[in-house]
Amino acid sequence: MRRRADGIIDFLGRTDDQVKIRGYRVELGEIDAALTAHSEVIHAAVVDAQRRLIDYVVAERDIAWREQLAARLPTTWCLPTWSRWTACR
Repeated sequence: MRRRADGIIDFLGRTDDQVKIRGYRVELGEIDAALTAHSEVIHAAVVDAQRRLIDYVVAERDIAWREQLAARLPTTWCLPTWSRWTACR
């Protein structure tokens, strides 16, 4: 929030990447970090598309991303439901 000179308060929204999906607060940055921890992943990004997580990954080859995330994230978090992979050689 920010108070303007005229006394009006502006709500600026969240300043982090936390979203709420199916009642759970999820940190998108932590999902990004879990994906990029894999040695084959060059870049990764996770977005909230209408309460559905989608990950975009640039990797050396296709990897078992669900197993990678499940091993590193809390079990209450929702894993991305769709992936867009780009192979980079």
